[in-house]
Amino acid sequence: MRKLLLVLLFLFVSFCAGSLLVVRAAQREMNEFQTIVAEYVQVFSGSSDTVDQTADRLSLILKKWNERLLTLLQNKHVFDITQKIHPSFSYDNALFLHRASTLGLQIIEKKTMRVLVLFQNNFELRPTGGFLGSYAMVDLERGVVRNIRVQDIYAPDGQVEGYIEAPPPVKEYLFQSGGWKLRDANWDPNFPDSAKTIAWFFEKGGYDSIDAVVAINFSFVQDVLRAIGPVELPDYHLTVDENSIYQFAQVQAEKDFFPGATHKSDALGAVTRAMIRKSESLRITQLIKLLDVVQRSVNDRTIQVWFTDDALQKFSEQYRWSGALQPESETCKVEECYQDFIAFVEANVGINKADCCIDRSVSHTIFLSENAVRHAIRFTVTNNNPENPLPPVHYGGRYKDYMRVYGRFSEPPSISVEGKPVSCAEFSKLHTSLSVCGFLLEVGGGESREIVFDWTQDSVPSNFEYTARIRKQPGVPNYPYTVRIEKNGLLEYNQTLDFDLMITETPDKGK
Repeated sequence: MRKLLLVLLFLFVSFCAGSLLVVRAAQREMNEFQTIVAEYVQVFSGSSDTVDQTADRLSLILKKWNERLLTLLQNKHVFDITQKIHPSFSYDNALFLHRASTLGLQIIEKKTMRVLVLFQNNFELRPTGGFLGSYAMVDLERGVVRNIRVQDIYAPDGQVEGYIEAPPPVKEYLFQSGGWKLRDANWDPNFPDSAKTIAWFFEKGGYDSIDAVVAINFSFVQDVLRAIGPVELPDYHLTVDENSIYQFAQVQAEKDFFPGATHKSDALGAVTRAMIRKSESLRITQLIKLLDVVQRSVNDRTIQVWFTDDALQKFSEQYRWSGALQPESETCKVEECYQDFIAFVEANVGINKADCCIDRSVSHTIFLSENAVRHAIRFTVTNNNPENPLPPVHYGGRYKDYMRVYGRFSEPPSISVEGKPVSCAEFSKLHTSLSVCGFLLEVGGGESREIVFDWTQDSVPSNFEYTARIRKQPGVPNYPYTVRIEKNGLLEYNQTLDFDLMITETPDKGK
Protein backbone atom coordinates (compact mmCIF):
# COMPACT_ATOMS: atom_id res chain seq x y z
CA MET A 1 0.00 0.00 0.00
CA ARG A 2 2.88 2.37 0.80
CA LYS A 3 4.34 1.65 -2.64
CA LEU A 4 1.00 2.52 -4.18
CA LEU A 5 0.87 5.84 -2.33
CA LEU A 6 4.38 6.78 -3.41
CA VAL A 7 3.75 5.92 -7.05
CA LEU A 8 0.46 7.81 -7.16
CA LEU A 9 1.83 10.89 -5.42
CA PHE A 10 4.92 11.17 -7.56
CA LEU A 11 3.00 10.55 -10.78
CA PHE A 12 0.80 13.46 -9.87
CA VAL A 13 3.68 15.77 -9.05
CA SER A 14 5.37 14.96 -12.31
CA PHE A 15 2.37 15.69 -14.48
CA CYS A 16 1.44 18.87 -12.63
CA ALA A 17 4.86 20.39 -12.32
CA GLY A 18 5.05 21.24 -16.02
CA SER A 19 2.49 23.97 -15.44
CA LEU A 20 4.77 25.88 -13.12
CA LEU A 21 6.39 27.94 -15.87
CA VAL A 22 4.89 30.60 -18.04
CA VAL A 23 2.24 29.57 -20.55
CA ARG A 24 4.54 29.57 -23.58
CA ALA A 25 6.88 27.12 -21.85
CA ALA A 26 4.23 25.01 -20.11
CA GLN A 27 3.98 22.33 -22.79
CA ARG A 28 7.74 21.95 -23.02
CA GLU A 29 7.97 21.52 -19.27
CA MET A 30 5.11 19.02 -19.29
CA ASN A 31 6.99 16.88 -21.80
CA GLU A 32 10.06 16.98 -19.59
CA PHE A 33 8.11 15.89 -16.56
CA GLN A 34 6.42 13.11 -18.46
CA THR A 35 9.92 11.81 -19.09
CA ILE A 36 10.56 11.96 -15.33
CA VAL A 37 7.32 10.04 -14.76
CA ALA A 38 8.53 7.27 -17.06
CA GLU A 39 11.84 7.20 -15.20
CA TYR A 40 10.11 7.00 -11.84
CA VAL A 41 7.79 4.18 -12.94
CA GLN A 42 10.82 2.30 -14.27
CA VAL A 43 12.45 2.56 -10.85
CA PHE A 44 9.48 0.83 -9.24
CA SER A 45 8.94 -1.68 -12.02
CA GLY A 46 12.07 -3.74 -11.60
CA SER A 47 15.05 -1.59 -12.52
CA SER A 48 18.35 -3.45 -12.80
CA ASP A 49 20.13 -0.66 -10.90
CA THR A 50 21.64 -1.26 -7.48
CA VAL A 51 19.83 0.09 -4.42
CA ASP A 52 22.22 3.03 -4.15
CA GLN A 53 21.78 3.91 -7.82
CA THR A 54 17.99 3.75 -7.49
CA ALA A 55 18.02 5.80 -4.28
CA ASP A 56 20.24 8.44 -5.90
CA ARG A 57 17.86 8.69 -8.85
CA LEU A 58 14.86 9.03 -6.52
CA SER A 59 16.69 11.70 -4.56
CA LEU A 60 17.37 13.69 -7.75
CA ILE A 61 13.73 13.44 -8.78
CA LEU A 62 12.50 14.62 -5.37
CA LYS A 63 14.94 17.53 -5.36
CA LYS A 64 13.75 18.60 -8.81
CA TRP A 65 10.13 18.46 -7.67
CA ASN A 66 10.92 20.43 -4.53
CA GLU A 67 12.66 23.16 -6.55
CA ARG A 68 9.63 23.56 -8.80
CA LEU A 69 7.20 23.39 -5.90
CA LEU A 70 9.14 26.11 -4.07
CA THR A 71 8.98 28.24 -7.22
CA LEU A 72 5.25 27.74 -7.27
CA LEU A 73 4.79 28.50 -3.56
CA GLN A 74 6.98 31.61 -3.62
CA ASN A 75 5.85 33.11 -6.94
CA LYS A 76 2.21 34.22 -7.17
CA HIS A 77 2.51 34.88 -10.92
CA VAL A 78 3.66 31.33 -11.58
CA PHE A 79 0.96 29.92 -9.34
CA ASP A 80 -1.76 31.96 -11.10
CA ILE A 81 -0.60 30.57 -14.49
CA THR A 82 -0.64 27.04 -13.05
CA GLN A 83 -4.22 27.49 -11.88
CA LYS A 84 -5.26 28.70 -15.33
CA ILE A 85 -3.90 25.46 -16.79
CA HIS A 86 -5.20 23.25 -13.96
CA PRO A 87 -7.88 25.17 -12.00
CA SER A 88 -8.40 22.39 -9.43
CA PHE A 89 -4.74 22.40 -8.37
CA SER A 90 -4.58 24.50 -5.20
CA TYR A 91 -1.90 26.23 -3.16
CA ASP A 92 -2.57 23.72 -0.38
CA ASN A 93 -1.90 20.88 -2.85
CA ALA A 94 1.51 22.33 -3.66
CA LEU A 95 2.32 22.91 0.01
CA PHE A 96 1.38 19.34 0.92
CA LEU A 97 3.48 17.91 -1.90
CA HIS A 98 6.45 20.01 -0.85
CA ARG A 99 6.20 18.65 2.69
CA ALA A 100 5.74 15.07 1.46
CA SER A 101 8.79 15.39 -0.82
CA THR A 102 10.85 16.79 2.04
CA LEU A 103 9.88 13.80 4.19
CA GLY A 104 10.77 11.46 1.31
CA LEU A 105 14.26 12.97 1.08
CA GLN A 106 14.78 12.40 4.81
CA ILE A 107 13.70 8.77 4.48
CA ILE A 108 16.15 8.20 1.61
CA GLU A 109 18.92 9.24 4.00
CA LYS A 110 18.11 6.25 6.22
CA LYS A 111 20.13 3.14 5.40
CA THR A 112 17.32 0.74 6.25
CA MET A 113 13.80 1.10 7.57
CA ARG A 114 11.16 -1.46 8.44
CA VAL A 115 7.66 -0.01 8.08
CA LEU A 116 4.58 -1.69 9.54
CA VAL A 117 1.48 -0.72 7.55
CA LEU A 118 -1.80 -1.37 9.38
CA PHE A 119 -5.01 -1.77 7.41
CA GLN A 120 -7.85 -0.67 9.69
CA ASN A 121 -11.50 -1.50 9.04
CA ASN A 122 -13.38 1.65 10.06
CA PHE A 123 -16.70 -0.19 9.64
CA GLU A 124 -15.73 -1.71 13.00
CA LEU A 125 -14.58 1.50 14.64
CA ARG A 126 -11.69 1.53 17.07
CA PRO A 127 -9.91 4.48 18.77
CA THR A 128 -7.25 4.96 16.04
CA GLY A 129 -9.68 4.40 13.17
CA GLY A 130 -10.77 0.76 12.89
CA PHE A 131 -10.25 -2.88 13.70
CA LEU A 132 -6.78 -4.16 12.78
CA GLY A 133 -7.72 -6.59 10.03
CA SER A 134 -4.49 -7.00 8.04
CA TYR A 135 -1.01 -5.58 7.88
CA ALA A 136 1.95 -5.25 5.54
CA MET A 137 5.58 -5.39 6.59
CA VAL A 138 7.57 -3.20 4.20
CA ASP A 139 11.38 -3.23 4.16
CA LEU A 140 13.06 -0.11 2.77
CA GLU A 141 16.70 0.41 1.91
CA ARG A 142 17.48 4.10 1.41
CA GLY A 143 13.80 4.63 0.66
CA VAL A 144 13.67 1.85 -1.95
CA VAL A 145 11.11 -0.91 -1.38
CA ARG A 146 13.01 -4.19 -1.03
CA ASN A 147 10.28 -6.47 0.26
CA ILE A 148 6.55 -6.40 1.07
CA ARG A 149 4.72 -9.09 2.99
CA VAL A 150 0.95 -8.86 3.55
CA GLN A 151 -0.73 -10.98 6.21
CA ASP A 152 -3.93 -11.28 8.20
CA ILE A 153 -3.59 -9.83 11.70
CA TYR A 154 -4.46 -13.23 13.16
CA ALA A 155 -1.19 -14.69 11.83
CA PRO A 156 1.02 -12.83 14.38
CA ASP A 157 -1.78 -12.47 16.96
CA GLY A 158 -1.13 -14.42 20.12
CA GLN A 159 2.60 -14.92 19.43
CA VAL A 160 3.61 -13.14 22.64
CA GLU A 161 4.09 -15.68 25.41
CA GLY A 162 2.49 -15.18 28.81
CA TYR A 163 -0.47 -13.18 30.04
CA ILE A 164 -0.68 -9.48 29.13
CA GLU A 165 -3.07 -7.39 31.19
CA ALA A 166 -5.52 -5.53 28.96
CA PRO A 167 -6.96 -2.06 29.62
CA PRO A 168 -10.08 -2.59 31.80
CA PRO A 169 -12.65 -1.77 29.05
CA VAL A 170 -10.91 -4.17 26.63
CA LYS A 171 -10.88 -6.87 29.28
CA GLU A 172 -14.53 -6.31 30.20
CA TYR A 173 -16.17 -5.76 26.80
CA LEU A 174 -13.97 -7.66 24.35
CA PHE A 175 -13.85 -10.89 26.36
CA GLN A 176 -10.08 -10.93 26.72
CA SER A 177 -9.93 -13.67 29.37
CA GLY A 178 -6.68 -14.83 27.79
CA GLY A 179 -5.07 -11.41 28.07
CA TRP A 180 -4.53 -8.49 25.73
CA LYS A 181 -4.13 -9.42 22.04
CA LEU A 182 -2.46 -7.67 19.12
CA ARG A 183 -5.75 -7.28 17.24
CA ASP A 184 -7.05 -4.97 20.00
CA ALA A 185 -3.79 -3.14 20.63
CA ASN A 186 -4.90 0.17 19.06
CA TRP A 187 -6.97 1.10 22.10
CA ASP A 188 -5.23 4.42 22.84
CA PRO A 189 -6.60 7.23 20.65
CA ASN A 190 -3.17 8.87 20.79
CA PHE A 191 -1.76 7.10 17.73
CA PRO A 192 1.94 7.34 18.72
CA ASP A 193 1.13 5.46 21.94
CA SER A 194 -0.95 2.83 20.13
CA ALA A 195 1.78 2.48 17.48
CA LYS A 196 4.39 1.85 20.19
CA THR A 197 2.14 -0.79 21.76
CA ILE A 198 1.56 -2.51 18.43
CA ALA A 199 5.29 -2.47 17.62
CA TRP A 200 5.93 -3.98 21.06
CA PHE A 201 3.49 -6.83 20.35
CA PHE A 202 5.26 -7.59 17.07
CA GLU A 203 8.75 -7.44 18.53
CA LYS A 204 7.87 -9.54 21.60
CA GLY A 205 6.25 -12.00 19.20
CA GLY A 206 9.59 -12.64 17.50
CA TYR A 207 9.52 -10.06 14.69
CA ASP A 208 12.40 -7.72 13.89
CA SER A 209 12.31 -4.20 15.33
CA ILE A 210 10.01 -1.73 13.60
CA ASP A 211 11.08 1.78 12.59
CA ALA A 212 7.73 3.25 11.53
CA VAL A 213 4.03 2.46 11.77
CA VAL A 214 1.51 3.69 9.19
CA ALA A 215 -2.24 3.22 9.75
CA ILE A 216 -4.60 3.36 6.75
CA ASN A 217 -8.38 3.12 7.09
CA PHE A 218 -10.42 1.10 4.62
CA SER A 219 -12.31 4.26 3.62
CA PHE A 220 -9.08 5.41 1.92
CA VAL A 221 -9.41 2.59 -0.62
CA GLN A 222 -12.99 3.67 -1.32
CA ASP A 223 -11.91 7.28 -1.77
CA VAL A 224 -9.09 6.28 -4.14
CA LEU A 225 -11.49 4.25 -6.28
CA ARG A 226 -13.86 7.20 -6.34
CA ALA A 227 -11.02 9.33 -7.75
CA ILE A 228 -9.54 6.90 -10.31
CA GLY A 229 -12.63 4.89 -11.25
CA PRO A 230 -13.38 1.13 -11.20
CA VAL A 231 -10.57 -1.43 -11.37
CA GLU A 232 -10.58 -4.95 -12.76
CA LEU A 233 -9.63 -7.97 -10.64
CA PRO A 234 -8.78 -10.69 -13.18
CA ASP A 235 -8.21 -13.37 -10.53
CA TYR A 236 -11.77 -12.93 -9.29
CA HIS A 237 -13.43 -12.13 -12.65
CA LEU A 238 -14.77 -8.93 -11.09
CA THR A 239 -14.71 -5.18 -11.53
CA VAL A 240 -14.98 -3.23 -8.27
CA ASP A 241 -15.64 0.43 -7.52
CA GLU A 242 -16.04 2.54 -4.37
CA ASN A 243 -19.54 1.12 -3.78
CA SER A 244 -18.77 -2.58 -4.21
CA ILE A 245 -15.25 -2.84 -2.80
CA TYR A 246 -16.33 -3.27 0.82
CA GLN A 247 -18.76 -6.06 0.01
CA PHE A 248 -16.02 -7.83 -1.96
CA ALA A 249 -13.43 -7.38 0.81
CA GLN A 250 -15.76 -8.50 3.60
CA VAL A 251 -16.90 -11.63 1.76
CA GLN A 252 -13.25 -12.58 1.20
CA ALA A 253 -12.42 -11.88 4.85
CA GLU A 254 -15.18 -14.11 6.21
CA LYS A 255 -15.12 -16.89 3.61
CA ASP A 256 -13.93 -20.15 5.21
CA PHE A 257 -12.22 -18.11 7.92
CA PHE A 258 -9.64 -19.62 10.24
CA PRO A 259 -6.57 -18.02 11.89
CA GLY A 260 -3.87 -17.90 9.24
CA ALA A 261 -6.27 -17.97 6.27
CA THR A 262 -4.98 -15.90 3.32
CA HIS A 263 -8.26 -14.98 1.58
CA LYS A 264 -8.23 -11.44 2.96
CA SER A 265 -4.57 -10.71 2.29
CA ASP A 266 -4.85 -12.22 -1.20
CA ALA A 267 -7.81 -9.95 -1.96
CA LEU A 268 -5.97 -6.92 -0.58
CA GLY A 269 -2.96 -7.68 -2.79
CA ALA A 270 -5.19 -8.06 -5.87
CA VAL A 271 -6.87 -4.71 -5.25
CA THR A 272 -3.52 -2.97 -4.66
CA ARG A 273 -2.04 -4.37 -7.90
CA ALA A 274 -5.16 -3.33 -9.81
CA MET A 275 -4.98 0.24 -8.50
CA ILE A 276 -1.29 0.48 -9.43
CA ARG A 277 -2.09 -0.69 -12.99
CA LYS A 278 -4.89 1.87 -13.22
CA SER A 279 -2.64 4.66 -11.94
CA GLU A 280 -0.29 4.23 -14.91
CA SER A 281 -2.93 5.56 -17.31
CA LEU A 282 -4.64 8.27 -15.28
CA ARG A 283 -5.45 11.63 -16.83
CA ILE A 284 -4.14 14.71 -15.07
CA THR A 285 -7.62 15.60 -13.79
CA GLN A 286 -7.80 12.19 -12.12
CA LEU A 287 -4.34 12.65 -10.64
CA ILE A 288 -5.40 15.94 -9.08
CA LYS A 289 -8.44 14.20 -7.58
CA LEU A 290 -6.15 11.51 -6.27
CA LEU A 291 -3.86 14.08 -4.69
CA ASP A 292 -6.87 15.61 -2.94
CA VAL A 293 -7.76 12.18 -1.56
CA VAL A 294 -4.26 11.61 -0.16
CA GLN A 295 -4.03 15.12 1.27
CA ARG A 296 -7.46 14.94 2.92
CA SER A 297 -6.70 11.46 4.25
CA VAL A 298 -3.57 12.71 6.01
CA ASN A 299 -5.33 15.80 7.33
CA ASP A 300 -8.35 13.94 8.73
CA ARG A 301 -6.22 11.04 10.06
CA THR A 302 -7.48 8.42 7.65
CA ILE A 303 -3.71 7.96 7.28
CA GLN A 304 -1.48 8.33 10.37
CA VAL A 305 2.29 7.97 10.64
CA TRP A 306 4.60 7.30 13.58
CA PHE A 307 8.42 7.03 13.49
CA THR A 308 10.90 5.81 16.07
CA ASP A 309 13.40 8.35 14.68
CA ASP A 310 13.01 11.59 16.68
CA ALA A 311 13.61 13.93 13.73
CA LEU A 312 11.10 12.14 11.48
CA GLN A 313 8.53 11.98 14.28
CA LYS A 314 8.97 15.69 15.01
CA PHE A 315 8.34 16.40 11.31
CA SER A 316 5.20 14.23 11.40
CA GLU A 317 3.86 15.93 14.53
CA GLN A 318 4.66 19.41 13.20
CA TYR A 319 2.09 18.97 10.41
CA ARG A 320 -0.30 16.83 12.51
CA TRP A 321 0.31 13.72 10.43
CA SER A 322 1.08 11.59 13.50
CA GLY A 323 -2.46 11.15 14.84
CA ALA A 324 -1.33 12.45 18.23
CA LEU A 325 -3.74 13.88 20.78
CA GLN A 326 -2.26 17.37 20.74
CA PRO A 327 -4.35 19.56 23.06
CA GLU A 328 -2.04 22.54 22.67
CA SER A 329 -3.27 25.01 20.09
CA GLU A 330 -1.11 27.23 17.94
CA THR A 331 -3.79 29.91 17.64
CA CYS A 332 -3.35 31.93 20.86
CA LYS A 333 -2.30 35.46 19.95
CA VAL A 334 -2.53 37.19 23.35
CA GLU A 335 -1.06 36.57 26.80
CA GLU A 336 -4.41 35.96 28.56
CA CYS A 337 -5.49 32.93 26.59
CA TYR A 338 -7.38 29.76 27.46
CA GLN A 339 -6.76 26.79 25.18
CA ASP A 340 -9.58 24.25 25.27
CA PHE A 341 -9.72 20.77 23.77
CA ILE A 342 -12.61 18.35 23.27
CA ALA A 343 -12.50 14.90 21.70
CA PHE A 344 -15.04 12.11 21.46
CA VAL A 345 -13.57 8.65 20.95
CA GLU A 346 -15.71 5.64 20.07
CA ALA A 347 -14.79 1.96 20.04
CA ASN A 348 -17.10 -0.70 18.63
CA VAL A 349 -16.95 -3.51 21.19
CA GLY A 350 -19.88 -5.42 19.69
CA ILE A 351 -17.57 -7.44 17.42
CA ASN A 352 -19.57 -6.55 14.31
CA LYS A 353 -19.45 -4.09 11.41
CA ALA A 354 -22.26 -1.82 12.63
CA ASP A 355 -20.26 1.35 11.86
CA CYS A 356 -21.13 0.95 8.20
CA CYS A 357 -24.50 2.48 9.02
CA ILE A 358 -24.15 4.83 12.01
CA ASP A 359 -25.14 8.51 11.83
CA ARG A 360 -24.06 11.15 14.33
CA SER A 361 -24.92 14.78 15.05
CA VAL A 362 -23.84 17.18 17.79
CA SER A 363 -25.24 20.38 19.26
CA HIS A 364 -22.59 22.00 21.46
CA THR A 365 -23.05 25.16 23.53
CA ILE A 366 -20.06 26.85 25.17
CA PHE A 367 -20.84 29.36 27.94
CA LEU A 368 -18.02 31.85 28.57
CA SER A 369 -18.18 33.77 31.86
CA GLU A 370 -15.73 35.82 33.92
CA ASN A 371 -13.56 32.96 35.17
CA ALA A 372 -15.16 29.79 33.86
CA VAL A 373 -16.05 27.82 30.75
CA ARG A 374 -19.09 25.56 30.66
CA HIS A 375 -19.85 22.94 28.01
CA ALA A 376 -23.36 21.63 27.32
CA ILE A 377 -23.35 19.00 24.56
CA ARG A 378 -26.09 16.91 22.95
CA PHE A 379 -24.62 14.01 20.97
CA THR A 380 -27.08 11.92 18.94
CA VAL A 381 -26.19 8.46 17.63
CA THR A 382 -28.52 6.76 15.13
CA ASN A 383 -28.12 3.10 14.19
CA ASN A 384 -29.48 2.46 10.68
CA ASN A 385 -28.67 -1.27 10.79
CA PRO A 386 -31.33 -3.95 11.21
CA GLU A 387 -31.28 -5.47 14.69
CA ASN A 388 -30.68 -8.97 13.28
CA PRO A 389 -28.51 -8.66 10.15
CA LEU A 390 -28.20 -11.35 7.50
CA PRO A 391 -24.63 -11.59 6.13
CA PRO A 392 -23.27 -10.88 3.63
CA VAL A 393 -25.83 -8.14 2.85
CA HIS A 394 -25.46 -6.59 6.30
CA TYR A 395 -22.61 -6.85 8.75
CA GLY A 396 -24.11 -4.56 11.37
CA GLY A 397 -26.71 -5.08 14.07
CA ARG A 398 -26.74 -3.62 17.58
CA TYR A 399 -24.15 -0.87 18.09
CA LYS A 400 -22.21 -1.57 21.28
CA ASP A 401 -19.99 1.46 21.71
CA TYR A 402 -17.44 2.21 24.41
CA MET A 403 -17.49 6.01 24.24
CA ARG A 404 -14.89 8.29 25.79
CA VAL A 405 -14.88 12.05 26.08
CA TYR A 406 -11.60 13.94 26.54
CA GLY A 407 -11.56 17.50 27.90
CA ARG A 408 -10.14 19.86 30.49
CA PHE A 409 -12.64 18.91 33.22
CA SER A 410 -11.23 18.27 36.70
CA GLU A 411 -14.20 16.22 37.90
CA PRO A 412 -16.30 13.61 36.06
CA PRO A 413 -18.76 15.38 33.75
CA SER A 414 -22.50 15.00 34.12
CA ILE A 415 -23.74 12.45 31.55
CA SER A 416 -27.21 11.18 30.69
CA VAL A 417 -28.51 8.86 27.97
CA GLU A 418 -32.13 9.47 27.00
CA GLY A 419 -32.54 11.40 30.24
CA LYS A 420 -31.13 8.66 32.49
CA PRO A 421 -27.91 9.48 34.41
CA VAL A 422 -24.79 7.53 33.46
CA SER A 423 -21.60 7.29 35.50
CA CYS A 424 -18.07 7.14 34.15
CA ALA A 425 -16.90 3.54 34.02
CA GLU A 426 -13.41 5.02 33.93
CA PHE A 427 -12.20 8.48 34.90
CA SER A 428 -8.60 9.59 34.91
CA LYS A 429 -6.47 12.69 34.61
CA LEU A 430 -3.79 12.46 31.93
CA HIS A 431 -0.31 13.97 31.85
CA THR A 432 -1.42 16.15 28.91
CA SER A 433 -3.66 18.31 31.18
CA LEU A 434 -6.67 16.44 29.82
CA SER A 435 -9.08 14.14 31.64
CA VAL A 436 -11.05 11.26 30.19
CA CYS A 437 -14.42 9.74 31.04
CA GLY A 438 -15.56 6.47 29.43
CA PHE A 439 -18.83 4.54 29.49
CA LEU A 440 -20.73 1.91 27.51
CA LEU A 441 -23.44 2.98 25.06
CA GLU A 442 -25.77 0.55 23.29
CA VAL A 443 -27.99 1.53 20.35
CA GLY A 444 -30.27 -1.12 18.91
CA GLY A 445 -30.86 -1.51 15.18
CA GLY A 446 -33.19 1.18 13.86
CA GLU A 447 -32.89 3.21 17.09
CA SER A 448 -31.35 6.51 18.21
CA ARG A 449 -29.84 7.62 21.50
CA GLU A 450 -29.20 11.16 22.72
CA ILE A 451 -26.27 11.57 25.10
CA VAL A 452 -26.06 14.82 27.09
CA PHE A 453 -22.73 15.98 28.51
CA ASP A 454 -22.30 18.91 30.89
CA TRP A 455 -19.20 20.16 32.69
CA THR A 456 -17.65 23.41 33.92
CA GLN A 457 -13.99 24.36 33.82
CA ASP A 458 -12.94 26.83 36.54
CA SER A 459 -9.71 28.73 37.20
CA VAL A 460 -9.44 30.32 33.78
CA PRO A 461 -8.04 33.84 33.22
CA SER A 462 -10.40 36.81 33.42
CA ASN A 463 -11.29 38.53 30.15
CA PHE A 464 -9.41 35.85 28.24
CA GLU A 465 -9.13 34.95 24.59
CA TYR A 466 -10.79 31.57 24.19
CA THR A 467 -9.60 28.99 21.67
CA ALA A 468 -10.84 25.43 21.28
CA ARG A 469 -9.89 22.47 19.15
CA ILE A 470 -12.66 19.92 18.63
CA ARG A 471 -10.89 16.81 17.40
CA LYS A 472 -12.33 14.55 14.72
CA GLN A 473 -11.80 10.85 15.38
CA PRO A 474 -10.10 8.84 12.61
CA GLY A 475 -12.49 6.50 10.85
CA VAL A 476 -15.68 8.38 11.72
CA PRO A 477 -17.53 9.73 8.67
CA ASN A 478 -18.24 13.45 8.51
CA TYR A 479 -21.22 14.55 10.60
CA PRO A 480 -23.01 17.83 11.44
CA TYR A 481 -21.55 19.66 14.43
CA THR A 482 -23.18 22.91 15.60
CA VAL A 483 -21.29 25.08 18.09
CA ARG A 484 -22.90 28.01 19.91
CA ILE A 485 -20.82 30.39 22.02
CA GLU A 486 -22.71 32.41 24.60
CA LYS A 487 -20.90 35.48 25.88
CA ASN A 488 -22.84 38.76 25.94
CA GLY A 489 -24.81 37.43 23.00
CA LEU A 490 -24.70 34.38 20.78
CA LEU A 491 -22.23 33.22 18.15
CA GLU A 492 -23.16 30.14 16.14
CA TYR A 493 -21.04 27.90 13.92
CA ASN A 494 -22.86 25.32 11.79
CA GLN A 495 -20.13 22.96 10.66
CA THR A 496 -19.55 19.54 9.25
CA LEU A 497 -16.92 17.80 11.33
CA ASP A 498 -14.70 16.60 8.49
CA PHE A 499 -11.47 17.89 10.04
CA ASP A 500 -10.61 19.26 13.48
CA LEU A 501 -12.81 22.25 14.24
CA MET A 502 -10.97 25.35 15.48
CA ILE A 503 -12.83 28.08 17.39
CA THR A 504 -11.54 31.44 18.63
CA GLU A 505 -13.42 34.00 20.71
CA THR A 506 -11.57 37.26 21.45
CA PRO A 507 -11.93 39.13 24.78
CA ASP A 508 -14.13 42.19 25.10
CA LYS A 509 -12.19 45.37 24.31
CA GLY A 510 -11.87 48.04 26.95
CA LYS A 511 -12.06 45.66 29.92
